[in-house]
This record gives sequence, C-alpha cells and structure tokens, in this order.
Amino acid sequence: MSRGRNYTVSERAILVLGLRAGVTPFQINILLKKEQKKMGLGERQIPASSFAMVKEKYLPTMNDKQVWDYIQNPKSLADLEK
Repeated sequence: MSRGRNYTVSERAILVLGLRAGVTPFQINILLKKEQKKMGLGERQIPASSFAMVKEKYLPTMNDKQVWDYIQNPKSLADLEK
C-alpha cells in the first residue's frame, strides 16, 4: 500500500511549529485539513507515529537553522544521525 504524496513545505512547517509550540496532534491535523482544502490538495493526516518520530527523534537534535532546512528538504533519520 502506497503512503501517498509527500508532505508539502507548508505541511511540514505546520507539523514542526505545532509540535514545538506544544499543540496537540489533533489540533495540528485540523489545521492541516484546512490548509489542504485551501490549496486544493487531497487530505492527508499525519499519523501518531510520525508525530512521535518528529517530536522525539528530529526536534531534540535541531537548532532553528536545522529546523528551517528540515522544513524545506527533510533528511532521513540515518542522515540526521551523521
């Protein structure tokens, strides 16, 4: 089963900023749905496992510049650990 399209820059920004601000995954997905509709994109909610991975694996290791780079062009976890 295909996971569908990749997240857009704006979707990644909403995810990262929401998590950094302590917003719940439910609230983040509500905003994502609104943005996707506005942009004419198919709905794609972020699963709990993705929230956990970004919050626990990516964000603790990133400064603001690295977060900016991630939003534009995300690295795999393997590349992040290098």
